[in-house]
Amino acid sequence: MPVRMKFDPPATVTKALLGLPPEIQERLTANADRSVARKVRQQAKLLVPVASGNLRDSIRVSTRRGRVSVRAGGRNARQAFLIESGHVSYGPPEGTRYSYRGREYPYPRLFSSATRQYVPRGSATPGHSFIVRGAELTRPFMVAEYQKSLQRGLRRISRKAAKEAGLR
Repeated sequence: MPVRMKFDPPATVTKALLGLPPEIQERLTANADRSVARKVRQQAKLLVPVASGNLRDSIRVSTRRGRVSVRAGGRNARQAFLIESGHVSYGPPEGTRYSYRGREYPYPRLFSSATRQYVPRGSATPGHSFIVRGAELTRPFMVAEYQKSLQRGLRRISRKAAKEAGLR
């Protein structure tokens, strides 16, 4: 479940980017986006409920079509979207029985891993929103992290250019 946010670089960094070729500008901004997304991932890993650790370990930063996002889930953590968004437990009402090979059995109770308790059928389990809350908690630091990452990239480029020109 990706979290989408738009960042506008500060004016001082934008002026420095204007003198660079477009492909370098794109690479620098993509690296800065990934840097901010790594901070969101770090916070989301602290907020996620841990039963086996598979969900926490599945939180990752992904880049698709030039867009950077924080995602959770995968083969070992298929429950990610249920815990992030919440869900409703479906099934027959409590007390209903089913028969198998001539014997009657009660339907098993439903256990919610998000709230760590049994829930009645038809009840809603609220979402935990660990990725969204992680993004909200890191929002005050995002612009600073973005700017810091861009400036690191600019320093790296200037050092490389000076070395190639024989100034260093």
